[in-house]
Amino acid sequence: MSQALKFNDIHYSYPGTGGNEVLRGVCFTVGNGEKVALLGLNGAGKSTLLLHTNGLLLPDSGTVEIDGLTLTKKTVDEARRKVGMVFQNADDQLFSPTVYDDVAFGPQMMNLSREEVDKRVNEALDAIGATKLIDRPTNRLSGGERRMVAVATVLSMRPSIMVLDEPTSYLDLRAEKALSEILAGLPHAMLLATHNLQLARQLCTRAILLADGKVVFDGPTDEAVDRLEKSV
Repeated sequence: MSQALKFNDIHYSYPGTGGNEVLRGVCFTVGNGEKVALLGLNGAGKSTLLLHTNGLLLPDSGTVEIDGLTLTKKTVDEARRKVGMVFQNADDQLFSPTVYDDVAFGPQMMNLSREEVDKRVNEALDAIGATKLIDRPTNRLSGGERRMVAVATVLSMRPSIMVLDEPTSYLDLRAEKALSEILAGLPHAMLLATHNLQLARQLCTRAILLADGKVVFDGPTDEAVDRLEKSV
């Protein structure tokens, strides 16, 4: 299986922490079309690692590769076109007056034609079963609808890999089930950081378990969940 995402010996410490590393030699790959869960207790380094997938953070040492492209300050714009990130809080991604405007924003920033932008918006909303929301003001969306539209804003960019940080946070059971079914049906490679162990089991056959900034397990999701639960 070819690689969509590769972390090669990633080390990182936040400025002003005296070199106290949050990530300590993280190594793993995500294959094209593969869905991988990223698990760990609070403070394990999950969110910090996700921020390395599109250059919001750059490692102190080691390399991140996206579809074979090494992520650097010079390649960050190209890399971000390959990675679609869904943040934990949908409000971080929805800021336009209507759903159309939000989903169209990324393609418009790529200087695509109006016809192509419209096509991508409709394709993205169709993929999440939300074409009826296209003209809805974003401030009139439910929590579940906001999360779905946040996913659509990523899909309209046609990324090769999707990175999701706690995608079911703040969702009720119905919205969580709907989102899980949508994500399961997408063909993209995915790296999914979550405390929702049921979601991890449903979507991912493989999981990475982080502890103290290190990969302590890489294998079947059920086994990773068992190890995590025993560590609590």
